[in-house]
Parts: sequence; C-alpha cells; structure tokens
Amino acid sequence: MKTFTAFAKILGKSPARSLREKVELLDTKPIGVGIFEVDEVTELWEIGIYFDQNPDIAGLALLEILYGVKFVFSKLDKFDWVSQVRRELTPIRSGRYMVYGGHDKDKVSINQFPLEIEAAMAFGTGHHATTQLCLMSFSYLLKIRVAFVNVVDIGCGTGILSMAAAAVKVKNIVACDLDPIAIETCKINFKKNNHASRILAVRSNGFINPIFQVLGPFDLIFANILAKPLKNMVKEVRKFQKPGGFIILSGILEKQALGVEIIYKAHGYKRVKIFNLLGWSALVMRYNMHSKS
Repeated sequence: MKTFTAFAKILGKSPARSLREKVELLDTKPIGVGIFEVDEVTELWEIGIYFDQNPDIAGLALLEILYGVKFVFSKLDKFDWVSQVRRELTPIRSGRYMVYGGHDKDKVSINQFPLEIEAAMAFGTGHHATTQLCLMSFSYLLKIRVAFVNVVDIGCGTGILSMAAAAVKVKNIVACDLDPIAIETCKINFKKNNHASRILAVRSNGFINPIFQVLGPFDLIFANILAKPLKNMVKEVRKFQKPGGFIILSGILEKQALGVEIIYKAHGYKRVKIFNLLGWSALVMRYNMHSKS
C-alpha cells in the first residue's frame, strides 16, 4: 500500500489548529493529521498529513493560498505504519505507573497501575519525557502520603495524567484541553480504562470554561504545557488553586525551569521537588495559604 505525505510549517498555534481542521475536510480524507510545535520562541508549528491514496492536490493548493504555507509532498511504498508504531511505542514505566498500548497487555506489571493508550495515536502516548516527569512527580506526592480529592489536568492531551489520578481513586477529576480531538480521544481512553465515571472531560483554554467556577478550587493541578503559557497563566492558576494545594508544572526545558519557578514563587508558591529527564524538567510546587502576593 502506498502512503502519501504532506508537510508544511506555519506560524502560531491557532492557525495550525485551524489548518488541521480544514485538512480533515478535504475530498481525499487523510488517514492521519498531526500538528507539532517546532520552535516555542518563534511559535513555529509543523503540520503533517498522511494519505493512503492520491491526495487532494487542488484542495491543498487552495489551503496554501489561504494560510500562506507551502506543502512538501512525498510518497512511500508499502510501509506498515501501524507495525512500526507498535515497535517503537514499547511500554513505559514511570513512577507507580505503566503506560502501554493494547498490543502489550501481556506485559503489564502487577506492581504498577496500568494506563492503556492506543498505540496508533499521533500524540499523548506517554513516551515524551514531560509526561513521564509528571507521572514521576505525582508518584512522589503519593509516596509522601499527600491525598487528593479535587484534581484538574490542564492541556490533558490523551488524558494520561487524569487517568493516573483516577487509578488511585481520586474522587473528582476534570480533564480539559482546547483541542476537540483531544477531548474525544480522552473519552475513548477513559472508557477503555474504566475511568469514564470518575473523570469529566471538557473543552477549555485553560480555566476559561465557566465550569471551573463551580468545580474549583483544586488541591492538585497538572499543567504539562510549555514554559511561556505556564508563566502567562499563573494568576488564573492561583485563582483556582486550593490553599495548601499542589501544582505539577511540566513541558519545561531544564534551562527554563528557574524562570518558571521564579514567576510562581512571586505568586505564593514554594518548590517542593524538581525532576529532570532528557533535558526536560517538572516542578512540584505548593501554594502558600498565607501568601499575600
């Protein structure tokens, strides 16, 4: 089977998401579409599109004009993408958790909480260092016997961190993401892992959804995003953080960790722990209930 690909670079997260939505409406339906941030400083994103038949060249040409991009096309012969993904996405053990694809069910360890994620997904499989760091951070908090009742997962992706909380019987969990595909993917994963009744999945850009006014404040906030938006949302985070509560900040390069920490310290947070992995960092911080900042 031939596989056709098209790649283009575009400035800005919102334009990238908009372009992805338009691509999915092409006459020749793609078998996969993904967007990835290439450079956080310049906000340069890349879109990758995969077809199992000749792509809609006219439609893509129109999108090039509308979005000011240039697609680079290629053709690959008889490549089994699913088998390749399965070979690469081996089970990940991080802290008290094991993240695995359905094809690796026989490798689940009885000593760890299992989180099943479909291996063919283009994002959020748990293999990125930032997700592993969040699982390590959460496992650390559990190890020192911190208990949580109300948890929110900001920028939840496929919902791994929400499921990590559900696996240890956290009572109330909200998973939110601006991306509607992420929310639908979350719901599939929550059902597959028998957590659908425990986690509420909502579409939201940070805490903008009115539901947070009802469900907050939270004693644990997962925020696995990027350094710049983490800094920008600190006031909103503090608004929905329970006094004495914790936040796990990730998606941060090691060289950016101090800058993020300084911002959060200025708003009443204190560092509890920092974890580093493959050039990335996760900060575990606690909100000081006596802070007047």
